[in-house]
Amino acid sequence: MKKIFSLLFIAGVALSLFVGNAEGAFVGIAGLTLTQFLGTKMQGYAFFTIVPGKFVVQNPAQGPGSPGYGQLQEVPYMTRAEKALYDQLITLNRSNPVTQEVIRQGGISFDPITYYIRAIITGQSGRQQIVNNSLIQITGITNIPNGGSLPQFYNFCFDRIAVRYAVTASASANAAAVTGFSSIRANMPAALGNGHLIVTSNQNKILETPISDFTSVAAITGGGERDYDGGVLEKPRFFLELINIEVEIAYSTGQVVPSAANNTYTVEVMFFGTQARLKA
Repeated sequence: MKKIFSLLFIAGVALSLFVGNAEGAFVGIAGLTLTQFLGTKMQGYAFFTIVPGKFVVQNPAQGPGSPGYGQLQEVPYMTRAEKALYDQLITLNRSNPVTQEVIRQGGISFDPITYYIRAIITGQSGRQQIVNNSLIQITGITNIPNGGSLPQFYNFCFDRIAVRYAVTASASANAAAVTGFSSIRANMPAALGNGHLIVTSNQNKILETPISDFTSVAAITGGGERDYDGGVLEKPRFFLELINIEVEIAYSTGQVVPSAANNTYTVEVMFFGTQARLKA
Protein backbone atom coordinates (compact mmCIF):
# COMPACT_ATOMS: atom_id res chain seq x y z
CA MET A 1 0.00 0.00 0.00
CA LYS A 2 2.86 2.39 0.90
CA LYS A 3 4.50 1.79 -2.51
CA ILE A 4 1.25 2.45 -4.36
CA PHE A 5 0.71 5.83 -2.68
CA SER A 6 4.37 6.76 -3.13
CA LEU A 7 4.14 6.13 -6.88
CA LEU A 8 0.91 8.12 -7.13
CA PHE A 9 2.39 11.12 -5.34
CA ILE A 10 5.63 10.95 -7.35
CA ALA A 11 3.61 10.93 -10.56
CA GLY A 12 1.59 13.88 -9.25
CA VAL A 13 4.74 15.88 -8.48
CA ALA A 14 6.21 15.14 -11.92
CA LEU A 15 3.00 16.14 -13.70
CA SER A 16 2.68 19.33 -11.66
CA LEU A 17 6.26 20.36 -12.44
CA PHE A 18 5.71 19.61 -16.12
CA VAL A 19 2.69 21.92 -16.35
CA GLY A 20 4.19 24.51 -14.00
CA ASN A 21 1.67 24.01 -11.19
CA ALA A 22 3.56 24.90 -8.00
CA GLU A 23 0.58 24.23 -5.71
CA GLY A 24 0.10 20.74 -7.14
CA ALA A 25 3.81 19.98 -6.76
CA PHE A 26 3.68 21.10 -3.11
CA VAL A 27 0.68 18.88 -2.39
CA GLY A 28 2.40 15.93 -4.07
CA ILE A 29 5.59 16.42 -2.06
CA ALA A 30 3.58 16.73 1.17
CA GLY A 31 1.66 13.56 0.34
CA LEU A 32 4.86 11.69 -0.46
CA THR A 33 6.35 12.80 2.87
CA LEU A 34 3.29 11.66 4.79
CA THR A 35 3.38 8.32 2.98
CA GLN A 36 6.98 7.74 4.04
CA PHE A 37 6.31 8.66 7.67
CA LEU A 38 2.95 7.00 8.13
CA GLY A 39 3.69 3.88 6.11
CA THR A 40 0.95 1.33 6.42
CA LYS A 41 -1.13 3.72 8.55
CA MET A 42 -2.17 5.35 5.27
CA GLN A 43 -4.33 2.27 4.68
CA GLY A 44 -6.68 3.44 7.43
CA TYR A 45 -7.09 6.85 5.81
CA ALA A 46 -7.74 5.39 2.38
CA PHE A 47 -10.81 3.45 3.64
CA PHE A 48 -9.98 0.32 1.66
CA THR A 49 -7.74 -2.70 2.00
CA ILE A 50 -5.89 -4.67 -0.63
CA VAL A 51 -6.48 -8.38 0.01
CA PRO A 52 -4.11 -10.93 -1.50
CA GLY A 53 -5.71 -13.29 -3.98
CA LYS A 54 -4.07 -16.30 -2.35
CA PHE A 55 -2.90 -17.20 1.13
CA VAL A 56 -0.09 -19.74 0.98
CA VAL A 57 2.06 -21.70 3.41
CA GLN A 58 4.89 -24.16 2.96
CA ASN A 59 3.61 -27.70 2.66
CA PRO A 60 4.26 -29.25 6.11
CA ALA A 61 4.70 -32.69 4.53
CA GLN A 62 7.83 -31.49 2.76
CA GLY A 63 11.19 -31.08 4.47
CA PRO A 64 14.85 -30.52 3.57
CA GLY A 65 15.96 -33.06 1.01
CA SER A 66 12.41 -33.87 -0.08
CA PRO A 67 11.42 -33.39 -3.73
CA GLY A 68 9.96 -29.94 -4.23
CA TYR A 69 11.09 -28.67 -0.83
CA GLY A 70 9.96 -25.09 -0.29
CA GLN A 71 6.94 -25.42 -2.56
CA LEU A 72 4.00 -23.31 -1.38
CA GLN A 73 0.52 -24.69 -0.84
CA GLU A 74 -2.62 -22.55 -1.00
CA VAL A 75 -4.88 -22.69 2.06
CA PRO A 76 -8.21 -20.95 2.75
CA TYR A 77 -8.54 -18.10 5.22
CA MET A 78 -9.84 -19.17 8.65
CA THR A 79 -11.76 -17.47 11.42
CA ARG A 80 -10.37 -17.69 14.94
CA ALA A 81 -12.80 -20.45 15.92
CA GLU A 82 -12.18 -22.35 12.68
CA LYS A 83 -8.41 -22.25 13.22
CA ALA A 84 -8.79 -23.54 16.79
CA LEU A 85 -11.06 -26.37 15.62
CA TYR A 86 -8.71 -27.21 12.72
CA ASP A 87 -5.81 -27.48 15.17
CA GLN A 88 -7.87 -29.61 17.55
CA LEU A 89 -9.00 -32.12 14.93
CA ILE A 90 -6.22 -32.10 12.34
CA THR A 91 -3.00 -30.57 13.64
CA LEU A 92 -3.23 -32.27 17.06
CA ASN A 93 -5.28 -35.31 15.90
CA ARG A 94 -7.65 -35.12 18.88
CA SER A 95 -10.72 -36.47 17.12
CA ASN A 96 -11.70 -40.08 17.62
CA PRO A 97 -10.17 -42.68 15.24
CA VAL A 98 -13.30 -43.04 13.10
CA THR A 99 -13.49 -39.30 12.50
CA GLN A 100 -9.74 -39.13 11.88
CA GLU A 101 -10.12 -41.57 9.01
CA VAL A 102 -12.95 -39.51 7.48
CA ILE A 103 -10.82 -36.36 7.83
CA ARG A 104 -7.94 -38.14 6.09
CA GLN A 105 -10.27 -38.90 3.18
CA GLY A 106 -11.39 -35.26 2.94
CA GLY A 107 -14.90 -35.97 4.19
CA ILE A 108 -15.22 -33.06 6.65
CA SER A 109 -16.43 -29.50 5.99
CA PHE A 110 -16.14 -26.41 8.22
CA ASP A 111 -19.19 -24.14 8.54
CA PRO A 112 -20.10 -21.15 10.72
CA ILE A 113 -22.97 -22.02 13.04
CA THR A 114 -24.66 -20.86 16.24
CA TYR A 115 -25.93 -23.28 18.87
CA TYR A 116 -28.59 -21.79 21.12
CA ILE A 117 -30.96 -22.57 23.97
CA ARG A 118 -34.02 -20.58 25.10
CA ALA A 119 -35.48 -21.45 28.51
CA ILE A 120 -38.23 -20.21 30.80
CA ILE A 121 -36.67 -19.01 34.06
CA THR A 122 -39.70 -17.50 35.83
CA GLY A 123 -39.16 -17.52 39.60
CA GLN A 124 -35.87 -19.42 39.45
CA SER A 125 -33.01 -19.12 41.92
CA GLY A 126 -29.98 -21.10 43.03
CA ARG A 127 -28.35 -23.22 40.30
CA GLN A 128 -30.43 -24.46 37.36
CA GLN A 129 -29.56 -26.57 34.31
CA ILE A 130 -30.86 -25.40 30.94
CA VAL A 131 -29.04 -28.06 28.86
CA ASN A 132 -28.57 -31.67 29.98
CA ASN A 133 -28.96 -35.25 28.70
CA SER A 134 -32.77 -35.00 28.76
CA LEU A 135 -32.77 -32.18 26.21
CA ILE A 136 -35.11 -32.48 23.22
CA GLN A 137 -34.28 -30.52 20.07
CA ILE A 138 -37.21 -28.24 19.19
CA THR A 139 -36.92 -25.53 16.55
CA GLY A 140 -37.20 -22.14 18.23
CA ILE A 141 -36.12 -23.50 21.62
CA THR A 142 -32.79 -25.16 20.83
CA ASN A 143 -30.80 -26.64 17.96
CA ILE A 144 -28.56 -28.65 20.26
CA PRO A 145 -29.23 -32.31 19.33
CA ASN A 146 -31.35 -34.64 21.46
CA GLY A 147 -29.62 -35.77 24.61
CA GLY A 148 -27.35 -32.73 24.69
CA SER A 149 -24.50 -34.13 22.61
CA LEU A 150 -23.31 -33.72 19.03
CA PRO A 151 -23.47 -36.79 16.76
CA GLN A 152 -20.53 -38.67 15.27
CA PHE A 153 -18.40 -36.53 12.89
CA TYR A 154 -19.77 -33.23 14.31
CA ASN A 155 -17.41 -31.05 16.36
CA PHE A 156 -17.96 -27.43 17.33
CA CYS A 157 -15.68 -24.62 18.51
CA PHE A 158 -17.11 -21.40 19.95
CA ASP A 159 -15.28 -18.19 20.82
CA ARG A 160 -18.22 -15.85 21.50
CA ILE A 161 -21.27 -16.19 23.76
CA ALA A 162 -24.34 -13.98 24.15
CA VAL A 163 -26.77 -14.10 27.08
CA ARG A 164 -30.09 -12.32 26.56
CA TYR A 165 -33.28 -11.82 28.57
CA ALA A 166 -36.92 -11.18 27.73
CA VAL A 167 -40.20 -10.58 29.55
CA THR A 168 -43.47 -11.51 27.82
CA ALA A 169 -46.88 -10.34 28.94
CA SER A 170 -48.35 -13.83 29.10
CA ALA A 171 -48.84 -16.16 32.02
CA SER A 172 -47.59 -19.27 30.24
CA ALA A 173 -45.65 -18.29 27.12
CA ASN A 174 -43.66 -20.93 25.28
CA ALA A 175 -39.94 -20.14 24.87
CA ALA A 176 -40.30 -20.64 21.11
CA ALA A 177 -42.88 -17.82 20.98
CA VAL A 178 -40.75 -15.26 22.82
CA THR A 179 -38.97 -12.48 20.90
CA GLY A 180 -37.52 -9.14 21.88
CA PHE A 181 -34.53 -10.60 23.71
CA SER A 182 -32.06 -8.03 25.02
CA SER A 183 -28.47 -8.42 26.19
CA ILE A 184 -28.53 -5.13 28.13
CA ARG A 185 -27.54 -6.09 31.66
CA ALA A 186 -29.36 -3.18 33.28
CA ASN A 187 -32.64 -4.66 32.02
CA MET A 188 -31.99 -8.04 33.64
CA PRO A 189 -32.99 -8.98 37.18
CA ALA A 190 -30.03 -9.09 39.58
CA ALA A 191 -30.44 -12.85 39.91
CA LEU A 192 -29.47 -13.30 36.25
CA GLY A 193 -27.29 -10.25 35.53
CA ASN A 194 -25.09 -10.92 38.58
CA GLY A 195 -25.05 -14.69 38.14
CA HIS A 196 -22.62 -17.11 36.53
CA LEU A 197 -22.75 -19.17 33.34
CA ILE A 198 -21.39 -22.70 33.74
CA VAL A 199 -20.65 -25.01 30.80
CA THR A 200 -19.67 -28.65 31.28
CA SER A 201 -18.43 -31.20 28.74
CA ASN A 202 -18.20 -34.88 29.68
CA GLN A 203 -18.70 -33.83 33.33
CA ASN A 204 -15.65 -31.56 33.10
CA LYS A 205 -16.24 -27.88 33.71
CA ILE A 206 -14.89 -26.02 30.67
CA LEU A 207 -16.31 -22.61 31.54
CA GLU A 208 -17.52 -20.81 34.65
CA THR A 209 -17.56 -17.06 34.38
CA PRO A 210 -19.87 -14.13 35.21
CA ILE A 211 -22.83 -13.68 32.93
CA SER A 212 -21.76 -10.03 32.68
CA ASP A 213 -18.93 -11.21 30.37
CA PHE A 214 -21.60 -11.85 27.73
CA THR A 215 -24.02 -8.96 28.20
CA SER A 216 -24.03 -5.37 26.95
CA VAL A 217 -24.15 -1.96 28.61
CA ALA A 218 -26.21 -0.53 25.75
CA ALA A 219 -28.23 -1.74 22.79
CA ILE A 220 -26.19 -2.80 19.77
CA THR A 221 -26.54 -0.56 16.73
CA GLY A 222 -25.86 -1.75 13.20
CA GLY A 223 -24.48 -5.11 12.17
CA GLY A 224 -25.85 -8.48 13.16
CA GLU A 225 -26.29 -10.02 16.57
CA ARG A 226 -23.77 -12.76 15.78
CA ASP A 227 -20.91 -10.34 15.13
CA TYR A 228 -21.74 -7.39 17.37
CA ASP A 229 -23.46 -8.80 20.46
CA GLY A 230 -22.22 -10.89 23.35
CA GLY A 231 -18.69 -11.33 24.65
CA VAL A 232 -15.56 -12.90 23.17
CA LEU A 233 -13.79 -15.74 24.95
CA GLU A 234 -10.05 -15.20 25.32
CA LYS A 235 -9.61 -18.92 24.65
CA PRO A 236 -12.05 -20.83 22.40
CA ARG A 237 -13.94 -23.81 23.84
CA PHE A 238 -15.22 -27.00 22.23
CA PHE A 239 -18.33 -29.18 22.06
CA LEU A 240 -16.95 -32.49 20.77
CA GLU A 241 -18.79 -35.37 19.14
CA LEU A 242 -20.63 -37.93 21.30
CA ILE A 243 -19.79 -36.07 24.53
CA ASN A 244 -22.56 -34.80 26.80
CA ILE A 245 -22.99 -31.04 27.15
CA GLU A 246 -24.43 -29.33 30.20
CA VAL A 247 -25.20 -25.63 30.55
CA GLU A 248 -26.19 -24.15 33.89
CA ILE A 249 -27.04 -20.77 35.32
CA ALA A 250 -25.91 -20.06 38.86
CA TYR A 251 -28.16 -17.23 39.96
CA SER A 252 -26.83 -14.51 42.23
CA THR A 253 -26.97 -15.59 45.89
CA GLY A 254 -30.14 -14.51 47.65
CA GLN A 255 -31.72 -13.25 44.41
CA VAL A 256 -34.74 -14.64 42.56
CA VAL A 257 -35.94 -14.15 38.99
CA PRO A 258 -39.33 -12.32 39.17
CA SER A 259 -42.58 -14.22 38.83
CA ALA A 260 -45.15 -11.46 38.48
CA ALA A 261 -48.66 -12.48 37.46
CA ASN A 262 -49.34 -12.72 33.72
CA ASN A 263 -45.64 -12.48 32.84
CA THR A 264 -43.14 -15.04 31.57
CA TYR A 265 -39.39 -14.56 31.99
CA THR A 266 -37.02 -16.15 29.50
CA VAL A 267 -33.28 -16.45 28.93
CA GLU A 268 -31.47 -17.03 25.64
CA VAL A 269 -27.89 -18.34 25.51
CA MET A 270 -26.11 -18.43 22.15
CA PHE A 271 -22.75 -20.01 21.33
CA PHE A 272 -21.20 -18.50 18.19
CA GLY A 273 -18.50 -20.41 16.34
CA THR A 274 -17.54 -22.92 13.64
CA GLN A 275 -18.56 -26.54 13.19
CA ALA A 276 -16.72 -29.38 11.47
CA ARG A 277 -19.31 -31.72 9.98
CA LEU A 278 -19.63 -34.68 7.69
CA LYS A 279 -19.82 -33.59 4.05
CA ALA A 280 -23.17 -34.14 2.36
